[in-house]
Amino acid sequence: AESVFRWTAEGKSVERRGAGPMDASLFGRGAGEGLGVHICTGPVFVRGAEEGDVLEVRIIDVAPRPCANPKYSGKAFGSNAAASWGFHYKDLLTEPKPREVVTIYEVDATGERNWARAVYNFTWTPQTDPSGVVHKTIDYPGVPVDHSTVTENHGILKNVRIPVR
Repeated sequence: AESVFRWTAEGKSVERRGAGPMDASLFGRGAGEGLGVHICTGPVFVRGAEEGDVLEVRIIDVAPRPCANPKYSGKAFGSNAAASWGFHYKDLLTEPKPREVVTIYEVDATGERNWARAVYNFTWTPQTDPSGVVHKTIDYPGVPVDHSTVTENHGILKNVRIPVR
């Protein structure tokens, strides 16, 4: 994941963050403009591939990455964004509606449990990325969140299990 999502003031591991143009001419958000990057679907680097080549990629297996923090041994975490461009944006249970919400889930990294549980969520607040661009909405993949600017809501979705396959 770090090879795709590392982003500091010194640079990004992967400059292109989606399928948009490298010169950020559509929205001015950065190379690729956030139109499609995903940890499973790319960008993908293939050694020896050349421009114009057609590739067939089959994802054979995916496993949660265990947390490196010993405090959370055996656990893995994922997130879901109810963003303005997504399905869940207008389907939130609580007011105010609509709003952008990020939910953090815990997944069993050992594979013994086939469900995830929500740990907390937070309403998106404007975030400034390491390149100095302010993101008022969730409009670009991998924008680091300054957690001092958000309020974590714990105890959400109690007794709800989200199936994981």
